[in-house]
Parts: sequence; C-alpha cells; structure tokens
Amino acid sequence: MVDGNAVYISFNKCEDTIRHSFLSHISAGFHRIGISCEYPVSDHDRVPEDRVAAIAKSKVALVILSEEYAFSKRCLDELLNVSECRDSNNNLVVVPVFYGLTKSALRKQCLKLKKKYPDDRVAAWRRALLEISDLHGHASSLERR
Repeated sequence: MVDGNAVYISFNKCEDTIRHSFLSHISAGFHRIGISCEYPVSDHDRVPEDRVAAIAKSKVALVILSEEYAFSKRCLDELLNVSECRDSNNNLVVVPVFYGLTKSALRKQCLKLKKKYPDDRVAAWRRALLEISDLHGHASSLERR
C-alpha cells in the first residue's frame, strides 16, 4: 500500500448508483494494485478543513462528474478545494470522469448555476467546472469493457 492517500475521490454522495456500484469498483481496483484512496461516503464524514487536508496530501484527485454533481453545493465547494489544491500544488493530478455526462452537457450546466444559486460563489464554481471540463478525462459510458 502507498503511504498516505494516493487518490482522493470526489463524487455526489446522494447518487446511489455511483456510491454503491461505480465507486466500489474503482476503489477495489485501486486497492488491488496497491493504491490507497479516500472518499467521504456522506456529507457528514468530513468537515471542510479535513477535506482540504485530505485533498492536499493526495497525489491524484479523481472527480466523478455526474448529472447532479454541478447542482450540489457540497460538490461544488469540494471542486473548489480540488482546484485550489491543484493551483497551489502542481503535483496534484486532477482526472475528471464523466459519468453519464458529456463535457458539453457539463458546460451547459454552468450556465444554469446562476439561476439555481443566487450565491456569490457561483462565479468561482463556474470557473472550476469549466476548468475541469477542459482537462483530459474519461467518459464512463464510452469505456465499457
């Protein structure tokens, strides 16, 4: 096993198909090859300071972007934490996984954020979503084997 948390996984904890099937396969695969991973299984598992520390000590942040990810304030705040850690730590590799979602659909969701959340963080959330949509990632629906 790798010391510390090698991979931090960000996902929408409210989506059972991700939490109970997709995530379990990913984490089992990582563990089989000796890579440790961390992911809070509920919104109450981590206070923001602990979450930032876990992301900062990880080597990779795997962000599973689903239909509901962009509409969860907790997910958007976590994505901001990932972006901030990536900016301050060039060693953090961020890998998006588009789970039932395309890059273009994610970009369209960015436009809807202002209507859904009249919040001062919307501009930062949109910027983080657009940044991650530009990264090379994986489309889960295209890579079935």
